[in-house]
This record gives sequence, structure tokens and C-alpha cells, in this order.
Amino acid sequence: MSFAPSLLDLPNCVILQLLQYLDATTLYLLGRTCVRLDEIIRNSRFLWKRIDARRSPNDRAKVVYCLERCNRETHTFLVRGDNQGETLVPDLFYSGLNMVPKMKNIVVLALENQTIHERQYSILEFPPRLEELSLRGTVVAKSLEFFKASGDHFQKLRVLILDECAWVTSIALMSISKYPALEILSLYKCKNIDNSIPYLSLSGHGFKQLRIFDARLSPLGNTLIRSIYKSPCLLAIYLQNDDISYALDHYKRELAIKKGAPTRTDAPKTVDLADYLTEENGLNYEQSATLDDRGLLDYLTTISGQTSIQFPVSLLYLDPYNDCTCQQDDKKTQKKVTSDSDSGDDDDDDDQDSDDPDLSIREISAKIARLARLIRRNRNNVSYGQRVNHDPPWPFIGPYIDDVLRQRCLVLGYPNSEGREDLQPIIDIRLNPRQVNVRQFRVQEVPREIRKRFTETSEGPQQKKPKADEALPGPSGLQPIPEEVNESDNERAPSPPQEPPYYRRVFFRGCPVIQIENLDEVKKDFSVPLKRLSLRGYKKITNTALHYIKDLELELLDVTYTSITKDAIENYLVEHPSCRVLHEQFCTCPPNLHF
Repeated sequence: MSFAPSLLDLPNCVILQLLQYLDATTLYLLGRTCVRLDEIIRNSRFLWKRIDARRSPNDRAKVVYCLERCNRETHTFLVRGDNQGETLVPDLFYSGLNMVPKMKNIVVLALENQTIHERQYSILEFPPRLEELSLRGTVVAKSLEFFKASGDHFQKLRVLILDECAWVTSIALMSISKYPALEILSLYKCKNIDNSIPYLSLSGHGFKQLRIFDARLSPLGNTLIRSIYKSPCLLAIYLQNDDISYALDHYKRELAIKKGAPTRTDAPKTVDLADYLTEENGLNYEQSATLDDRGLLDYLTTISGQTSIQFPVSLLYLDPYNDCTCQQDDKKTQKKVTSDSDSGDDDDDDDQDSDDPDLSIREISAKIARLARLIRRNRNNVSYGQRVNHDPPWPFIGPYIDDVLRQRCLVLGYPNSEGREDLQPIIDIRLNPRQVNVRQFRVQEVPREIRKRFTETSEGPQQKKPKADEALPGPSGLQPIPEEVNESDNERAPSPPQEPPYYRRVFFRGCPVIQIENLDEVKKDFSVPLKRLSLRGYKKITNTALHYIKDLELELLDVTYTSITKDAIENYLVEHPSCRVLHEQFCTCPPNLHF
């Protein structure tokens, strides 16, 4: 009679070799099964070099158990609560990071979904030797002063993750930008960080070693890019609009999990469509401070620099873009599934009354098809500059302008994201000089190459007047003999239409003169190492944006759910064949979400 093998039949040395592949949560649960395993786990120091206790069950007893196992060889300590607002870490933990000898070697720390409620705690309580720090989902009571005076505290911190921290504002970036070794900054789903021009502009002078700035599903947009685009080491800017396009990505991820895809956490968060957009309000979720073509305008003054800077490697940060796995066959299959879902939308009520075990999968598929139709129906292909030209000319001189236009400086955007709407569109990206009110300009200040266009009428240039001594047609009405036209010239194929030049108007505060600049002639005065750019979900990103970034040698460009057309992307790929473009009609690999 044969018996089933048991783990306890193995010697302790073999058991130790097997236990080293388990995380801290599994070791904690396994030690509660029998006395022998508990003694082996407690007395083995090398099992606790890396403590990853983020997996459920998460309670204070497990956290205290892991803290007791810390030793001088422990370099990683990761804990997480099941829900935001929990307090699993005891108060003595923060002081022990700097005082207890067995915790002095911790360089990777994650306190996620925790509450730091003691008002005397700040970021200065954390050891300065940290290299990676994650406060994802953490609630801080003293939020305005949490990062105060921490610019010189972290000399080795490379990765800072503040995902889903509603207490983080743009004021915190003032101190974070001073971290000398910071390479990755993640502000994923930070809802309350605002586009404050003073704070973001001053922060842009820092970030000397920053390589990845992840601000997906955050309100940051034009002001952020204008502030950090000159960063000397910046390799990736990840932005994604928090609108109906994100709900579509969320449902696609949820459908993949239903079909067996692995999850990243045990409790994925659900998204209600009512929390984002409904069919009635369409896709008008974006605010005036969000991202549009104007945010990329400054890249016309840059060129792609040849650099040897590599993307950083992190234990805590997950890059949103993996290697491309989609193929042409997968696209055809996806179109077929979408068409089948569209045809079955009328039968949703009948499906809900059935006992089909795959009902949830079919419901999610129907939501995906519905959201995809909303995006296609509301796609906007009109750039911001074209919309501005249809409005009346901006009243540059007025009684309300005296208090605003006092200092003489070059304005490259609106003075304040929360200012008056009639003062915001002071730059036209796609300018047709004939649509400009000539009375607002001093013609002698306008560049020579377009000065004539301001004086011409909309019907075209004025006809040349005959000279006084020029012979007029005689009584017979004979005209000069026309030149012979070769018929073969008419058969020649017409040349493709050239793209009209791009202009911009630059206003000088305190001076009623508007300068017109040809964007194709703007001087490119410095190089940037940018390799990845995500503009996912921003419907005000149009074909004009591709013109602004044409001199950047990007490796990845995500323009999914934007207003950029297929033809514009194909023309862009002619000059940038090595760029991986994510779009509904090109690469459709989804980005990594938080679950």
C-alpha cells in the first residue's frame, strides 16, 4: 500500500530550498499549520530578505508577524491593505525605520492603502537611504506639509509611486522635483492634482534625472508637458484621459479576466459607467485645462537627441506598455467579435432573463460594443486652432484687460487655467492670416513673407492696373496673342497638394502688437531624448499634433481614441518606420491597468 508524499517527510534543508520561492503571506499561513514548519520559517533569516506581504489576507496580525521577522539582511518590505483607509502598520513602525538596527537596510518600501493619521509624521520620517517608495492608495492627514522640506532628504530615491492618492496636489511637485536621483514618478489616478502654472513651471526646472513621468488618468495636460519637455533625461511621458475611453479599456480588461487572464490583485475594482459618461453628454468630459494640440507645440523647437540613456528597472513600478503581441489575424478576429456584438445588442433584454453561465461575459461584450460606437460617433477631427478662427476676433484692448496685461513677457498659452474664457485662446495654432482682424496689428511689425496676405482681400490678390503709356485694345477688340499651350502638359498628373504652412500668433503683454511666426521656420535650439509618448483618449489631439512631434524619434506613440486619422498615421510612419503606433487601426495592444 502506497502513501501520498508529504512535505514533512523531507529534511529541513530541502524544505528551506522550497520555501525560498514563496512570498511572505504564504509563509505566514504555512507557519500556522504545524509547529515544525513554524520553527523552520521563524528561524530562517534568509527567507525574510524580501518581505512581500501584499497578497490577501491582509490584517494587522500578519503585518506584526512580518515585522518580527525583519533582520539585518532584510532589504524589501511590502504591505498592502485590502481597502483604502486601513491602518495595518503600527505607529512604532515609522520610528523603527531609522532607530531599529534590523530595519536599517530596507531600501524598497511599499505602504499601500494605509492611513498615516498621526499629524507628526511626514516624509522625513522615512529613511533617506530608500531607493524605491510606494504610497499607492495611502491617506495622509497632513497632506499639505507631508513633502515639505524633503528636497535634500532623499539622495538615493529612484522610484516614487503615488498612485490613487487623492491628497497629492501640484504643491508636492515643488519638493519632489528636487530629488536628485529620481528616475520614475507615477501619479496614476491622482484626481486632485491641478494644472497650476506657477507650481508646475517651477517644478519643471527640477527633475534632472527623471526618465518616466506617468500621469495617466490625472487632470494634468498642456501645462505639464510645457513644464517638463526640456528635462534632459526624460524618456517617457504617459498621459491618458479619464473619460469614456478609459471605461472601454476597463471593460476590455474585465472581459479578459472573465476569460481566464491573470489578475494583478485579488480584488479588482469595478467601474460604473454612470461614474464617467453617459450617452446623453457624449464625450464632452474634458475641461479647459486638459491636453490638446497646443500642449505639443513646444516640441517644434526641439530635435531628437542621440542618447545612451536606458529605461530604468524597478521592482515596484509596472510599465503600462509591454511588447507588442497583436497580429493581423487578431485584428480580423476582433472585428468579427465586435460585429457580432453589435448585431446582438437588441437581444440584451432576452439574455438577461436566461440562465446562461456566460451571461456576465456577454454583458461586458455588449458594454464594450456600446462604448466603441459612442467613440466612433462623437469623434472630433477639428483642431483647436480651426475652432478658434470661427470665433470673433479676440478684443485685445478692453477695459478689463488693464489689470491682466501689465508685465511685458512672451505669452505661450493662457495666463491661468482657471481664468476667464475670453482671455484663454490667445494663441492660434492653425492660423489663416486672412481671418485675422487687421486692425489689431501694426503691419510693419508683421513678417515680410506674409505681410501681403494681410492686405489682400478674400477674393485673392488685386488685379494689376495698366500703366498710363500702355496700349489699350483697338476698336476691333483684338487682344494680345495667347501663348501656345502644349497639350501634353495637360495630360501630366497633377502634383499632390502641399500641406499649408502652420502659423501661430504670439501676444506680448502690455504691447498691442501681435507677432506672427511660421512654425516651419522656428529655430530648433535644443535636443530631447523622448522615446515614448502616450496621448490615449484625448479627443482634442488631432493630425496637427503629428506635425508638431515630427522631429522626435519616438519608439512608441499611443494615440488610441484620439481624433488622429489613419491617413495621418500612415504619413507619419513613412518618416518614422521604427515607431510603434497604438491606434484602433494599428497596434491594439491594451496598456497595463491597475488590476
